[in-house]
Amino acid sequence: MLIRNDDKVLLSLETAKGNFVYVSHAHSDHALKGKHKKGMVMSKPTSELIGTSTPIVNMDGIKLINSGHILGSSQLVASTDGGKLVYSGDIRLDNSILFHGAEIEECDILIVESTYGEPGINFPDCWDVYSDLHKWVKQHDRYNIVIGAYSLGKAQEIIKLLNEIGIAPIIDRKTERFCKIYDKYGIHLDRIPINTDESAEIMKGPFVVITPPRIANRFVAKSMELKFKRPTLSAITTGLGNYFNFNVDRVFQISDHADFNQIIRYIEMSNPKIIYTHHGSSEVLARELRKRGYNAQPYSSFASKQRFLNL
Repeated sequence: MLIRNDDKVLLSLETAKGNFVYVSHAHSDHALKGKHKKGMVMSKPTSELIGTSTPIVNMDGIKLINSGHILGSSQLVASTDGGKLVYSGDIRLDNSILFHGAEIEECDILIVESTYGEPGINFPDCWDVYSDLHKWVKQHDRYNIVIGAYSLGKAQEIIKLLNEIGIAPIIDRKTERFCKIYDKYGIHLDRIPINTDESAEIMKGPFVVITPPRIANRFVAKSMELKFKRPTLSAITTGLGNYFNFNVDRVFQISDHADFNQIIRYIEMSNPKIIYTHHGSSEVLARELRKRGYNAQPYSSFASKQRFLNL
């Protein structure tokens, strides 16, 4: 979708079109670098996490509100000639250990994420999962533990959880870069970058390491066990923990997205007249919403027609 004002200033919603682009957060599937753009509509933390030099711009008729997803993540609220529009980006409805859940505004047009927009995809309460992770790590305090978590968002959540039980995990350089920005915005995370004197000292005894999910598996754990002469376990943190088999010792079903029931609750509270489902299971979610009496269709059907709304 492109939004324009009377001066024909075009704002695209996380696409390459338009003179300006809105970016909801810094995950790579949303975070355009903004090359050849006059400016980007986004939060300052998002700009720093992306690492872009494209200027942040403010536009009349547009505001950003919290989405509860990761540091700096936002939703766009625009006053247009079609009424109030909300573009949710990725949302997490419930409070996490790091952030308050997404704000919800009543609107006329809602473009809502549908990453987990299929009935039956529902997550346990994250605080119950936090408690399970604490217990499991404590029970294996003589083991090395490898936990798979994406370097931006999930890794910081797991670091904070481990800090609560007195553990500073070892992390890679990419995760450390993001952690420094979290620190800057008041979210202190106690961690140990790998390949430092401190990490070498910590590895003389049992330790916990956070790695990309692809590295957290029983094969890597076995290799570490042989290297450090210490039993080693693997775990992964993912919202899809109950829907796929992973080659790990434990799966902790933690997601920074809304599940199906949360998406429905979000829609009920925002009370839109028109809904466009975006990302993931957009066709499925739109169909389920129509069953509930909503005027809903996949966002692709709207965007493909290159429609405009005026600020």
